[in-house]
Amino acid sequence: MSCQGEGSVSVEVPTVAVSYRLRCGGVVPEVAYDEISLGASHRPGTVVVTAPSAVTWAATVGRGDRAEREPSGIG
Repeated sequence: MSCQGEGSVSVEVPTVAVSYRLRCGGVVPEVAYDEISLGASHRPGTVVVTAPSAVTWAATVGRGDRAEREPSGIG
């Protein structure tokens, strides 16, 4: 998850009762690498992202093997 702008982004995964907030950077984008290991990863679910219109955000969501982090300086 990354975001930029004045404010924060809220992320929720209701199926497994996980939620967190990422405070965004004003000029330099904030980046967070979050990984959740689930015993019930076979269950269908949704990811809900909420942010004010002043915030630009991007997220990658997937299932399966661990994601690899991007090399420093990219993103």
